[in-house]
Amino acid sequence: MNKLKQIMPLFLLLSLFLSTSIFATSANTVEKSNEALDVAHLYFKALLKNDVNGMIEYSNDLNYIDNKSREKGYNEFATDTLVSYEILKVENINDTEYQLQVQLTYTDVDNYPPLPYTVSKTEQGWKVIIKPLEVNLDPGSSDYLKVKAGTPIHKMIQEPETTIQPFAELVYYSFDLFGQQPLLGQTNFNISRGSVTVHGWQNDRIGTASVRYEIVKPLSGGNVNWYGQKTVNGNYPQNGTWYSESISLSASPITNARIRITNMSYDVFGAGNVYE
Repeated sequence: MNKLKQIMPLFLLLSLFLSTSIFATSANTVEKSNEALDVAHLYFKALLKNDVNGMIEYSNDLNYIDNKSREKGYNEFATDTLVSYEILKVENINDTEYQLQVQLTYTDVDNYPPLPYTVSKTEQGWKVIIKPLEVNLDPGSSDYLKVKAGTPIHKMIQEPETTIQPFAELVYYSFDLFGQQPLLGQTNFNISRGSVTVHGWQNDRIGTASVRYEIVKPLSGGNVNWYGQKTVNGNYPQNGTWYSESISLSASPITNARIRITNMSYDVFGAGNVYE
């Protein structure tokens, strides 16, 4: 009986210690979760308002190499069609990382899938990690509404700025590509119909040219909306017969669209126009 009396206080003390520890750990986790979510809300509110300084402050964006290029990109790809966001799911990965599923609502897109985001504890505090994402918005595609890893903006070749736009109703493009790094057109254009036509010439210095032409819309949040594509195979010399191919689009109208061009063969070069 005496031994039992001696053991009971120790047992109660141990239980109290464990309960306190569990409570402290739980409270600490909740506090970290609140801090991470607070930063996430601050970022998405800044995104809604096209608040470039706020977006830079509350995120690390893997699309860019420094804040100067981020500022330029955020201003260039700003959109007024994003009207709301909702954090649908929060998953605690560890003490320094949370994964989110976020629903963004755009006025010019009827259906939009939730996007994955990560909130990480960095040396500068909690930050939303913006990864390059590509959203397939083509209902006719087997990958409709699928989200996949995209190409960072800083790794896309930037089309040289030009004032020459011969006979172009929407936009003029030119390219000289070796390797499959995509080229993003520098000029925005608006589309009012469900298709566009690419008309131009292309050649390959080594073999037969194969070039993919896509209509996309990069957004300041790091995601790129994809509306349709056409791959043109064959050499079409500048002084010969040009190709003319229609690209069916998954939405219309589309504002601030851009053409993205990818070399699918060897060493291609060419130019052309996008017509509606």
